[in-house]
Amino acid sequence: MEPLPDERYLVATDKNGGYHDVMLPFDYPAVTLERGVERRRQIRALFAGIADVSVVVITLGLIEHWYDNELGIYINSRPGPRVEKQYPGRFAFRQLDLEENRALVEASLDIIHEVNPSAHVILTTSPVPLGRTFTDDDVIVANAYSKAVLRVIAQEMAKKRSFVDYFPSYEIVTMSPPEMAWEQDLRHVRDTMVGDVMKKFFASYFVGEDATEAEDVTAAYLKAKTDLDAGRAEAAFSAFKSLESNFAEDRSFWLSYCLSAVEAKKAEDADRISLILMEKNPGAWADILRGRALALGGDYPSALSFIRRARENPRTAIHASGWEMLVGRDMGDAQVELAGALSAADAILSDQATAAKKRWVTKRMVSVLEAAGRKDKLHELKPFLPAEAV
Repeated sequence: MEPLPDERYLVATDKNGGYHDVMLPFDYPAVTLERGVERRRQIRALFAGIADVSVVVITLGLIEHWYDNELGIYINSRPGPRVEKQYPGRFAFRQLDLEENRALVEASLDIIHEVNPSAHVILTTSPVPLGRTFTDDDVIVANAYSKAVLRVIAQEMAKKRSFVDYFPSYEIVTMSPPEMAWEQDLRHVRDTMVGDVMKKFFASYFVGEDATEAEDVTAAYLKAKTDLDAGRAEAAFSAFKSLESNFAEDRSFWLSYCLSAVEAKKAEDADRISLILMEKNPGAWADILRGRALALGGDYPSALSFIRRARENPRTAIHASGWEMLVGRDMGDAQVELAGALSAADAILSDQATAAKKRWVTKRMVSVLEAAGRKDKLHELKPFLPAEAV
């Protein structure tokens, strides 16, 4: 199948003339048509680099897909109710079976081998379970089916193709004691377990000094993330800064690095890093951190523009509303504080967030609503709030 013209991947989704790329997550902010085409060309150039690499790592994650009936391609993620309503009948959910998924993986491997016959491919299966399913099955049943299909395909490809190997990160995590493998949500893998997986990976594919250096860098990264999670922002920032060149192309690294700079109140560093984050890992969380970085520098109007954009995303609505209240407090603007509190309330009332998700936001929301005399909103919220908040 020949690639489509770059602009065909872009759909108008925003009343202000914004576009989304169907091959990127739909929770990324809308961009202009010109920027969308430019970014699509950048992505195409990035993938063209496969011709020059020695190793390609592919992690198989899902068998639940969304399909664009107009373009005839599988897309990155569900467009969401608003876009689906805007384009009725264009997007459809599909759960692919073993044969269909096998064909897609085989086609991907064929393309890689055709453009780079010397490249070695390492397949893994993601241990992270489904958070939800679009099928009628219970999510536990849907997850078991998904992982079984993908695990079989990975095994088959490794056996049939000499340039393909399977690395058992899935087994390492899922066969470990739960308290060692998982965070409290039982979905996300602990950083310490990630470290154990990577040690095994380095031992399997690196030799001598290369393996030692790779292990040292990974250990330093995981230590920095642990410091950040524990509130040791200064230590985390210093560690991330020393690793900047090692993880220059790692999207998640820039998110953690930027958060450490903001939490450590490094205004100049936060400003620089947040701009890089916006380019490498755009989306609602990047918007929040860009807003917080600008607020550190005293540019409150610009900070609010980014935070309010993140407020429109259901995943970050409650979090962004909390930061809107704090920016309003720092500005001494009660109306901005109230707008953030009302936004947090709307997120809770519309089931976009639970009151327990960010307790500091809930606590501040109640305080701001009380100060503004909004007893009506507090009464409406009462059934959704923990007892200690009212």
